[in-house]
Amino acid sequence: MPFWKPPYREVGGQGVLRLKAEEILELALPAHRKGFFVATHAIGDVAIREVLAAYARLYREEPRPLRHRIEHFGLPGPKELALARSLGIWVVPQPIFLKELRENFVRYLPEAFLPWCYNLRRMEEAGLSLVFSSDAPVVREVSPVQGALAASLPLTGRGLPLMRSLFYYTRPEASGLEALRLWPGQPADLVVFSENPFTHPEEARVVRVEVDGVAVFEG
Repeated sequence: MPFWKPPYREVGGQGVLRLKAEEILELALPAHRKGFFVATHAIGDVAIREVLAAYARLYREEPRPLRHRIEHFGLPGPKELALARSLGIWVVPQPIFLKELRENFVRYLPEAFLPWCYNLRRMEEAGLSLVFSSDAPVVREVSPVQGALAASLPLTGRGLPLMRSLFYYTRPEASGLEALRLWPGQPADLVVFSENPFTHPEEARVVRVEVDGVAVFEG
């Protein structure tokens, strides 16, 4: 079953749907029952709908205080945005795709899909629980700063400002970890940049990383 309704431009074809909602449900249910969140990769419109349908059934038939994830979430429409919000799931797109894969998107996607392709501002304005990732090692550039800059380069419309994008790279809750605040005298995880990333993002490079207050990288 294809997950693109119109075919790709130039090359034809409609992609591949690997799992339907029933199959996803069968695979995810044991983990859900044991209290583990599930992360499912879905890019195309139909694939996203199948995953959302499976998650909706999980929450309806086996209520649990879990926030499952969809990795990529590349081509959601209005209904998918609304359902993802209502379910409270984490949505995990990769902003760097807007830079590294831009030429492919513009060349091969049907034109009607371009305003929806990794449209991060639409996702934010729809009230989704967003968190960004690099998708390493698929991409060449894994820097969160470069990814955050790419978030300002949508295929159409407006992008996200750098500060908002960097925030979405720093949400430990999406990995099942507790969101912590910094307090005086307490160990912290932190990154030190050579330049202010908000004023000189292209020049900013990481010069120090601390985990629990201990330096693990200096360069």
